[in-house]
Amino acid sequence: MWRYDFGAQADYLYGGLNADVEGIRRGDLEAQLFINWNSSGQVDRYELWSIAVSGNGTGSVSSYIVYPDGSIGGSAAD
Repeated sequence: MWRYDFGAQADYLYGGLNADVEGIRRGDLEAQLFINWNSSGQVDRYELWSIAVSGNGTGSVSSYIVYPDGSIGGSAAD
């Protein structure tokens, strides 16, 4: 698995391979992208965690996931 941190503050540190929901919520970083590979070395799944802003202007941390079969899903962390 690879993890990419987007818009991270200069002093941002996080060692996990799970989404840093609290860090995103605090504004320590804008988003995290996780990429998983299968045993054949092909990309198996993409997962993006970021702030999703609703129509009323409030935001919550949520995920957008692309599964191996091309289907998509996601969830809110709040």
